[in-house]
Amino acid sequence: MNPRYALVAERAEHRCEHFTAVEATGAVLGVTATGRATVECLMMNRSAQLTARRLWMRLGLFPNR
Repeated sequence: MNPRYALVAERAEHRCEHFTAVEATGAVLGVTATGRATVECLMMNRSAQLTARRLWMRLGLFPNR
């Protein structure tokens, strides 16, 4: 049986505790079990998201915190 993890509650938790972003690729990495579960469940690293995120990073719109 797979363990269950809660997803990040955007309004109640700080993103920087659960995620980091790789500037070169635009990928979001979960640094906690909750972060990893959220990245996987929401498919946060799909091709279109990576492309958009790299652009946002170049424009200074997506912080890497």
